[in-house]
Formats: sequence, structure tokens, C-alpha cells
Amino acid sequence: NKEMTRGEFLMLAFNAGLSSGIILGEDVTSEVAAEFGKVPEKYLNAVGTLGSLGVVKGREGKNGGRDLALSEKINKVEQLKITVILAGLASEDDEGNGANCTTKFKDVKKGTWYTCYVQVALENDLVRGEGGGDSFAPEKGVNNAVGYKLTLTVLEVTSEAGEQLTETTVAQALGEEDDGG
Repeated sequence: NKEMTRGEFLMLAFNAGLSSGIILGEDVTSEVAAEFGKVPEKYLNAVGTLGSLGVVKGREGKNGGRDLALSEKINKVEQLKITVILAGLASEDDEGNGANCTTKFKDVKKGTWYTCYVQVALENDLVRGEGGGDSFAPEKGVNNAVGYKLTLTVLEVTSEAGEQLTETTVAQALGEEDDGG
């Protein structure tokens, strides 16, 4: 099961947002995407729209612009942040409030930039933890099935049959069925 890149995940979040009605599809791509430097054409709509909504901001780039590192693997906490902001459960402002948030996870320390996002996810039963449930593994990569399941569940995207998508149905749609081994 392949790990997702940031670009792939932004496309997923953008398309799920469109499907759920959270994103209305305004055409803001050219001016907003330009703030992020060179963005491959296949990511322009996702980057432009999610950037204009404040869902992504990137990090300071070499030439003064914002860098999203679209070809790098996305980790759990980055995916979680984008998903809870897009769903309206948190905002970009929560990033600076880590000192005011706590979680049960021993590897999510009070004061980190992502503590509040993980707290919101816990409060909304979106995450359970790794192993015995006492760690989150924030830097762990996100595979396709897990990335799709969390995002589509949070954004309440349903299948054509009207049923909530599950990890199994998403994996089947991606051609990544678990062979039991």
C-alpha cells in the first residue's frame, strides 16, 4: 500500500471537499497558486483553492514564496491538520495554540504546532492511536487507504449507493484489496 505525497493528498482533499459541498469550486487558482511558486499544473486547482481557503499555507520558500513540497510524503499530522481545517473542526489559528492543548498520546507533547489538531481529532473520534493507543506517531507516513478513509469519513463523502465509504471499499476502489497476508 503506497504512501501518499503531499500533492496527492491535496488532490484528494480538494476532490473530497468538492464532492461534499464544502468547496464550491471558485476559480482562484492562478493568483493564489502563484504564491506557492512553481506548482505542477495537475495540482493548480487544489493548491489554489485550498490556499485561498486557508487550509494550506506552506513553509517559507527559498525565493520568498511559500513551498508546499508537493512531491514529499505526507505524514499523519499534516494530513490530519488539512482534514480537520477543511471540515471546519479547527482553523489555521489553532497551530499557534499548542500550549493550550493536550492529548493522551505520549508522542504529542503540549506546545507542538500540531497538538490542538490532534486534540480536535481525538474529541471527534477521528483517531485512536498506535499500538496500545497511547501514541499517535505524528511523523508516520500515510498510505492511500488510510488517507482516503479519514478524509472521506470526516468530509462525509458517500459512495454512489449512498453508503459511507470504509477503508475496505476505498482500498477496493484503489485496487489495493488486502490479500490477508
